[in-house]
Amino acid sequence: MPDSTAGGVLRAWVQAVSDPNGAGASLAPALPVLIAEAKDDAGTLTALAIVAWILDQTALAAKTFDEASDRWQARGSLPDGLRCAVGWAYLEQGRRAEARSVAAEISTVASTAGLDHAEACAHALDATALALLGEPADARHRAEQALILVDPLENRSVAVLARRAIGLAAAAEGDYATAYVQFRSAFTDDGEPVHYHVSYTVLAELAAAAVRRGRQKDAAELLERSARRLPTQHGRRPRRIHHGGHIGRKPARHPQWRAGSQGFQ
Repeated sequence: MPDSTAGGVLRAWVQAVSDPNGAGASLAPALPVLIAEAKDDAGTLTALAIVAWILDQTALAAKTFDEASDRWQARGSLPDGLRCAVGWAYLEQGRRAEARSVAAEISTVASTAGLDHAEACAHALDATALALLGEPADARHRAEQALILVDPLENRSVAVLARRAIGLAAAAEGDYATAYVQFRSAFTDDGEPVHYHVSYTVLAELAAAAVRRGRQKDAAELLERSARRLPTQHGRRPRRIHHGGHIGRKPARHPQWRAGSQGFQ
């Protein structure tokens, strides 16, 4: 790979990981070009797919992960430390069976190797998929396993994701009070994100639970504070957050979950 391309990938990685809502967000338009230049370099494709996922370019991330996976097969499997991001990208694309398959593979390897963080991430991924599939009891069990494996203060991303899964499971059972508490735990009492990136992924569910529980005012304040910190020009997540920021004034227009065999949509 040319040095200029390698340098561009490194800059993209550093900016996306360190500041996804600021400098990193400006990278989105350049990602397709960097991915095209990566060609058959499996490692670079994987890195760029993760960057795309972090920046909420889910469709591009899933497509690039698929391309990277094809390249990795010629050299061996995708490194386990990177596979959780693959699973989340698949899940956000509605590819729930594939996400669960990724989670199972990670869990098997991580439990044998004693990689608690990777195993906890896999449990959180599987828990979320199960909740969305309308299997709340199994989802709750997986999420609780994740929380047992890690210290929530040291592994904040896993803690937020696991509690989000518990919230989704509660919502699937119609327990919106518990759902709201779990989603709200992604932020401190002062409204600061527990995790600088993952916490914002919970806002859409938090807004919907708030409407169900009559907590529009509290949630709207949190949503509006978050909206000011997030870019509006790229990705589905920021647009949904900015829309949700109006729930305190227009609760009737806010999207609601639909219960059923496929979970909440």
